[in-house]
Amino acid sequence: MALLTFDDGFREFYDIVAPVLERKGIYSINFINPCFIDNQELMFRCKASLIVDKLEKNKNINPEIYKILGSKQDINQHILQIHYSQKEILDRLAKVLEIDFNIFLKKQKPYLNFEQLNTLTRKGFGISSHSWDHPLYNELALDQQLETTRKTFQYLKENNFLYESFAFPFTDFGVNKDFFDVLFKNKELFCTFGSAGIKLDSIEKNFQRIPMETNENAGLLIKKEIAYFRVKKIANKNKIVRK
Repeated sequence: MALLTFDDGFREFYDIVAPVLERKGIYSINFINPCFIDNQELMFRCKASLIVDKLEKNKNINPEIYKILGSKQDINQHILQIHYSQKEILDRLAKVLEIDFNIFLKKQKPYLNFEQLNTLTRKGFGISSHSWDHPLYNELALDQQLETTRKTFQYLKENNFLYESFAFPFTDFGVNKDFFDVLFKNKELFCTFGSAGIKLDSIEKNFQRIPMETNENAGLLIKKEIAYFRVKKIANKNKIVRK
């Protein structure tokens, strides 16, 4: 038995992926960020990509860009490495470059809307939690980790989506035991998901997913994961231990 999951609630899931899966009789879960539903906001990494794209098309860079970044070296890489906690920098850069994220959202509609979420649910697809606005959890304080998770849980419950599960945005690497201890006091929460491949976890209800973001054949990738797990098991390093 396998669970097929998708992340981030992008519209392509509704337009392209879901119809293909439905024809094959396969159903999956899409872990969403409620902040972005109905194209109300754009995830900070997506903002960074739009900014870099604009810079690559411009031969002359506004000196104000260097001032905001505090550097003239590798500015594209610098922008792509901006953290969640620094995301206001992206809005400042966009203003200088005359990039309007709201116009982009209105025209491109990259995310699912509420009606599409309900349609997917009626068809048999699951909609569940991926945090409120896609932060990297190991960069957040414990109270921030819990706030973004609980806020999403409440949204899903109020709108009759799947609120019993949660998948970490980016990764669960560096998330301490304290977070899980508090989170699982909510008895309605069944499990959480990381994305570290085939591994055991000292948190029994935290399951690791196999990322499939490369162009590698899925069957071959799974075989590699199984082989790697067995090798790590010999050295007793096939389990994530949280402190």
